[in-house]
Amino acid sequence: MNRIGGVLIASGLVFLAMGPVAALLLPVASLDPKSGPAGTEIVVTVSQYSPNIVIEVHEETADGALIGTGMTDASGIGAFPINIPVSMTTGSHLLYVCGLCTGEYPEWATRSFQVTGPAPTTTTTTSTTIVATTPPTTAPAAPTTEAAAATEAATTTAVVTVAPTVVAETETAVAPAADSGSFTRGVVVGMLVALLAVVVVLVALLMRKGSSIQREDQGVPRRPPPPPTG
Repeated sequence: MNRIGGVLIASGLVFLAMGPVAALLLPVASLDPKSGPAGTEIVVTVSQYSPNIVIEVHEETADGALIGTGMTDASGIGAFPINIPVSMTTGSHLLYVCGLCTGEYPEWATRSFQVTGPAPTTTTTTSTTIVATTPPTTAPAAPTTEAAAATEAATTTAVVTVAPTVVAETETAVAPAADSGSFTRGVVVGMLVALLAVVVVLVALLMRKGSSIQREDQGVPRRPPPPPTG
């Protein structure tokens, strides 16, 4: 009985002594941050893994969907970013962080991530800027002396040629047929008045001559003319 008790006590002491050593040899993983909406980018930090191996992060189970990968250095330590899937629902989700996942002796640790809500909606606004450009203005070339003289001569000739035409048209438009009729009527009336005056003068002369003849016939002497003066 004492022998059995001694063996048990010895086994317990060995187990207690190996516990801290085993704990030091187990892989360790941490998440930063430990919660956030779906689609959040987190950093996975690992230690106590084998050196220079690929670290895989799986969703929910060891055979779950692969979320991201990283590497350890020569000391078995590493840190790498991954994105929580946008399809992950609200709640607590277990992430498996394993190395040598398909080997005979895989190394793994588990950590929980709390999904606080769906991924935020991103609104993309596209703005269009219209830039108005004004084409350069090219001033016309200055005419040469010969061209300017030719232009001035042509302009002068055109003015001189057009002027008589304008005057002729104006005179034709100003002389209407109604004024010609009025002039004719005035001439006829003037001639009639002159003819009437001639007739009156002739009648007066005839009457005066007849009166003189009648006096001579009746023996009335004529009045002598007045003597010349001085």
